[in-house]
Amino acid sequence: MVTFKVMASGPIGTVKMSTAVRQRVSSTIKVDNPLPVPVTFDINCEVPDVNVPQHFTVPVQSKANLVLEYQPLKTGESTGHLVLQSSDLGSLSYKLQLKATSSRPEKPVHFRTTLGSHQTITTKIRNFAQQKTEYLLQTDCADFQTAKSISAAPASAGGSDLNVEVTFEPCHLGEAKATLQLSSALGGQYCIPLIGLALPPEPQGPFLVPAGGTTSISFRNVFQKATAFQYAVKNPAFTVRAPETLRAKSSTTITVSFTGGPAPVTSRLVVSCPGGSWIYHLWGLPSTH
Repeated sequence: MVTFKVMASGPIGTVKMSTAVRQRVSSTIKVDNPLPVPVTFDINCEVPDVNVPQHFTVPVQSKANLVLEYQPLKTGESTGHLVLQSSDLGSLSYKLQLKATSSRPEKPVHFRTTLGSHQTITTKIRNFAQQKTEYLLQTDCADFQTAKSISAAPASAGGSDLNVEVTFEPCHLGEAKATLQLSSALGGQYCIPLIGLALPPEPQGPFLVPAGGTTSISFRNVFQKATAFQYAVKNPAFTVRAPETLRAKSSTTITVSFTGGPAPVTSRLVVSCPGGSWIYHLWGLPSTH
């Protein structure tokens, strides 16, 4: 008596795929059907970054190409198995060797504003995470501010846009550069270059001051430390009341008074510190009697 024992075969081939994160790459497996009837395979692949059809049919006594797509979301190397199962030809197993490399930075975002002002721009990333996830945000320059985190809804099959709001509030003249990094356990990591240009403050006003009255001017210390400011008005008909020192990133109100007279009076207020100066044009209104 002869006894036969049928055992599952090992992998009949190895499929190697490599690409940058969020970039799609494909590979083809040629599947042979020697039988006089069409053969349909059920396909099983537990690697989440690999996309294959659930079923695959090979015509009578021919070969057909099975296409695999690999779109990783996080860098690193991984392995897995692809199994084709049919009642006619049994099981066909393939080993997967996968490698995901870092992607290039996103498109740079450019800002342009004056010292003492700010500019907010909404940029976008393409989120591919198929489940709801949270991205943590971090910049390496205090001139650029963002939310600490943003939530992303499950992405569609081709990815979904996710808005990211960035504010540039410079604390010195000239150019500032930074990198905004977004990271998620499911969606991976994104790097967005930020480039800001801070121009000298533009004169503001005129601010109307009634005779014998006052007007208020909002002012902000844009610097990263407590700063002492000087307030100077050329015409003695105007007087100024404001705190000498302001805490970092704090705002205040400058109160300007005007003694008044029979004719309108113009002057300018200069607020200065070692980091810059701001000019406010004043217009004192004449007395009504």
